[in-house]
Amino acid sequence: MPTARESTLVVERVDPPVDVPHKGYLLWVPGVGVADSTAFRGYMRGLAPFGYSSVAMRLEKHACSSPGALVDQIEAAAATLPEPPILVGHSFGGALVQVALARRRTARSSSTVVLTRGVLLCSAPVTSTLPFVWYLLRLLCVAPVGMLLSVLTLNPAFLVGGGWGCRSAARLRYIGFAAAAAETLTVRGHAEPFETFHADVSRVDSFLMVLAFLIFPCRFRRPPDARVCIIGTRDDRIATPSALAATGRDWGVEPRVLSGLGHFLADPGWESTALPALVIELEGLRR
Repeated sequence: MPTARESTLVVERVDPPVDVPHKGYLLWVPGVGVADSTAFRGYMRGLAPFGYSSVAMRLEKHACSSPGALVDQIEAAAATLPEPPILVGHSFGGALVQVALARRRTARSSSTVVLTRGVLLCSAPVTSTLPFVWYLLRLLCVAPVGMLLSVLTLNPAFLVGGGWGCRSAARLRYIGFAAAAAETLTVRGHAEPFETFHADVSRVDSFLMVLAFLIFPCRFRRPPDARVCIIGTRDDRIATPSALAATGRDWGVEPRVLSGLGHFLADPGWESTALPALVIELEGLRR
């Protein structure tokens, strides 16, 4: 039975129709600026007809949350499921997935859940020092105001237009979407105005997590039986194709690079581009 804390980490579950063979569980891990992974409810519902049970989790984050503490929450959420899930992480959520897969054989991990598979969506390149430093420098060039506010307040949520003050829908549009974001979005499973989507961007996120990833590459060792797939987009202003390639080299896989979508994979047309790509990659992980 899950503990009370483990139960609060899981906020929503979408199961396949009863007449569809069950293929496994997906545990969705949110990234910076997203309080929980119901931000990808549209994807979760889109994968249900293909046999996947999707579980959205909430990360309990504050400015000083370490990657280890956040991964503990991922493992606790995974322990509530009948079988080890495939982890699906977006942006810095993808970075946390990499930590979860890499650390599972060490004494620091007290989890009894064996996590071996992950999907990295527009993930930060945290397995090598130079690509990650370049990633941060690029962020400084692409979004100087957001980076400055993030450093001054120790709150990375400002990068994507969040934070307690100086919230910016324009910054979210530029960082998270290809070209100009549509006025109506459907990625959360229903049609909603862009302003509603922006209103739910996090007020606070973990700055310590970002700093800790400068050290993680020194300790990274790819487990021999861990498998990942990587999906990104040419139009992502944060996780560029070169960043995806750096992560792919460290995990021994070729990234799948799409077009016409921004960092949040929420632009119109995600149903016909990113969703089919995700189905294909998941089938590969199951083999």
